[in-house]
Amino acid sequence: MNIKKGISCVAFGFLFTLVNINLTLNGFTVNVMPDFIGYLLLFLAFGQFGSYAEGREFLKWCFLLLAVVTAGVWGSSILRPELAMPAWLTTAVAAVSACAMFLLFGIIEKIAGDFNSPQEQTVGWLKYVNVILYAAFFFTSVNLGRDIASGAHEAGSAFQTYLGVLASVMGAAALVFAVITAFVLFKLKKDIEMRA
Repeated sequence: MNIKKGISCVAFGFLFTLVNINLTLNGFTVNVMPDFIGYLLLFLAFGQFGSYAEGREFLKWCFLLLAVVTAGVWGSSILRPELAMPAWLTTAVAAVSACAMFLLFGIIEKIAGDFNSPQEQTVGWLKYVNVILYAAFFFTSVNLGRDIASGAHEAGSAFQTYLGVLASVMGAAALVFAVITAFVLFKLKKDIEMRA
């Protein structure tokens, strides 16, 4: 058991699941921060939490399942870029991720409390903010994709522009809060080092 290592895995895993950096060359786009790496890091974190993860082992396997699904989606986006991820799958991944993240941050909040870290309250606050943001970001993306795919609104219409701006704002907010969360988790790790 190495709680500090687990906290680091969560910090980097959270960044990978929320931040998308797409590289485009000759019309070919690839996400260089794929979600599946983040989910694998979250899966690995559970092995480091020992008794804190008792009763929540299902989360470990949930993150592994999310890693497998998102790895398949990432791989198909490279091999078959014309195929889009189905809206139902995006919605399912978003819903499972939001719930799993909430429970994971509950474990981290307990760890912070047991080590008397001043980060406990901040982790508790971020638990709610990030899960809401995480869910809203993906659901906005789903609605934008569904609207464009269905042709419900004319390309370039005010509604599509609105959804595009909303998706961009949510993406920027996700980036900001992912960085804040990683910063808080690294401060928690430092508090644990000082008190261990």
